[in-house]
Amino acid sequence: TKTNVKSTLHICWGGQAGLYYHYKIPKNLLPDKKFGVFKHFINDNNSLLVNGLEQNFMAPHSRHTTVSAENIEKVDDLIITSFSNEAGVFLVENKEKTQIFDMGHLEYDLYTLDREFKRDKEKGLEIKEPDNYYEGNEPKDTWRQNGDIFYSNWVNYYLDK
Repeated sequence: TKTNVKSTLHICWGGQAGLYYHYKIPKNLLPDKKFGVFKHFINDNNSLLVNGLEQNFMAPHSRHTTVSAENIEKVDDLIITSFSNEAGVFLVENKEKTQIFDMGHLEYDLYTLDREFKRDKEKGLEIKEPDNYYEGNEPKDTWRQNGDIFYSNWVNYYLDK
């Protein structure tokens, strides 16, 4: 990824592993699983990754670990593109736009969190319903269009440059 590709997109655990591999930024265990759909703010309006997303866009998360904004901000080569007050760091880019670190799951379909929730319940694991996800008993679609925009931006602006 350092020499043979235009841009690498690291997703969720891969985002955390990529930040550690490339910049020695450790991940931290969360007290509870971050599970649901959360509101995110755009920190870098110059990033083409978030071109077309609203300032308060929604995105899913499903993870037991996180990375701290403070550790990322210590690295001059990194920019926190998007952040959530509830879910923490979401998108991080290096200044060359060759490494993208995504802590969430904009690739999830409407029922992914539902299947994960039901799977863990059936296994007897202690899990709470995903935050901001169900409307009644049905999943609420609040992020899929954002995922389409994000991935189109990555392909069109970062891979086709």
